[in-house]
Amino acid sequence: MQLFPLGSCFAGIMKRIFSYSVKKHGRQAMADNIKKTIIKGTFILTIAGILTKLLGFYNRVFLATTIGAKEIGIYQLIFPVYLIVHCLSCQGFEMGIMKFVAEEASFGNKRNVWRYLKLSFLFSFSISIFLMIMVLCFHEEIAIHLLKQAACSESLFILAFAFPIISIKDCILSYYFAMKKTELPACAQLLEQCVRVTVIWALATFVLFISKDASLATIGLVAGEGSALLLTLFAFPKMKKNIDTMVPCSTHPYSGSCKKDVLPVPVVIRRLSGYCIPIIGTRLLMNLLSSAESVLIPYTLAKTLGNEDTALSLYGTLTGMSMTFILFPSAITNSVAMMLLPTISEAKARSEKLKVTKAASLSLHYCLLLGILCTALFLTFGKSLGLTLFHDRTAGEFIFILAWLCPFIYISTTYTSILNGLGRTGITFSNNIITALIRIFAIVALVPYFSIFGYLLGLLVSYLILALLSIYHVHRETQIHFSAKRSILSPACLALLGVTFAMITEFLLLKAGLSMGIVTLGISCLVLAGIYCVGCVILRIER
Repeated sequence: MQLFPLGSCFAGIMKRIFSYSVKKHGRQAMADNIKKTIIKGTFILTIAGILTKLLGFYNRVFLATTIGAKEIGIYQLIFPVYLIVHCLSCQGFEMGIMKFVAEEASFGNKRNVWRYLKLSFLFSFSISIFLMIMVLCFHEEIAIHLLKQAACSESLFILAFAFPIISIKDCILSYYFAMKKTELPACAQLLEQCVRVTVIWALATFVLFISKDASLATIGLVAGEGSALLLTLFAFPKMKKNIDTMVPCSTHPYSGSCKKDVLPVPVVIRRLSGYCIPIIGTRLLMNLLSSAESVLIPYTLAKTLGNEDTALSLYGTLTGMSMTFILFPSAITNSVAMMLLPTISEAKARSEKLKVTKAASLSLHYCLLLGILCTALFLTFGKSLGLTLFHDRTAGEFIFILAWLCPFIYISTTYTSILNGLGRTGITFSNNIITALIRIFAIVALVPYFSIFGYLLGLLVSYLILALLSIYHVHRETQIHFSAKRSILSPACLALLGVTFAMITEFLLLKAGLSMGIVTLGISCLVLAGIYCVGCVILRIER
């Protein structure tokens, strides 16, 4: 709710990236068309992302009161398995589709587009079926020996049925991202969350024999993914028609940079594997480290605190409640990141270095603007938000501490996408490994002495280092233009001004008889965000 005033401030990000001057031979019309497409795509994804996160946020509050923090912690523990399976079967092929389909479609090579799509789907679906069978057969062993929680067994069994569903859905949606057509991905994302929330609510409310535990949330997850798959399958005939009617390269204004080669299947496989395997390797190792991190946190906490239930509750509060708040604004940066990868890939294929430079420079500027605002909001109202919405003082303390993460998470998201679009997957691999090892070190070395706060410190340091490394490597590729005054100093001063007026507003509302509830917090947050955004417009730093 508090992010709505950001619309006017951040709507120009992609517009400015693609509004640079194009001087020769009819390219201005093409540049204008690309600009409008990117603005529209980012806007649609952002709205869908915000609505999805609001629904997800309601779902977390409902789950917190229905199954409790301990069961949320158990539910969160199945996600390392989910992420590993998704990494092996989907992520590399998704990014391969977005990169190569964007490149080939820009030259009108529909036969190459089909080959990349078919081979990606074949590999992705085959791997997902194999992994589904493995989890169905060994879900108890995985829960006991890998996750160290036998209670996860039932949820893992249910989760396994989602793997092939997600594989098919993601391959189709990746084509739409590659073509910068975001209506279907946005609708699928929103439908998936609506069905998930509705199924969980209905089962918890009307089906009395359903146990109120982690399996309830897992059933909702599978139902949501299934509904999104049905929507994408309905759109498949239109997708096929769009590919078959692609405009030949020779009719494009870019005919000077045309490439018409029809690639043999072995060449497509070699290119696809050369791009996807490093990504899969990166994500797999990252997910293995993340899985170790997820298992080690409650395990180390249990040894430190001497109580397993308390450890699971802390873990559930951190991952299922507090991080939901911190990641809520990432609906904007995730949308930009999804549009950046195919756009950067296309720009690189056409040797349009200026477009890449503007994308990187403005992405950094707007991520800092958003990050500084969100940090101010969570530092000022984080404790009250946690207590009011989750009725959990610990959740509010975590939000307050993690507020400093915001700029670094948003920069890391967009800049990792830029590096992948540039084909620098090896760099993202090394960056992510370094930061994951930092977090694991914090769990092993700091948690025994400082409890959960040792991990929070490691989380802050790791994201700071990841953001700095990403900026450094993108700057080496694109020569980023950056002004500390416009991107950090002026926004920080505006944030302080907004905090001052927000605190005055909260004081006056409490004096007027309102309690410290969602209305008071909502109005105060809107005052802070409104002053910040208006100040950005007046000082012209939103440009």
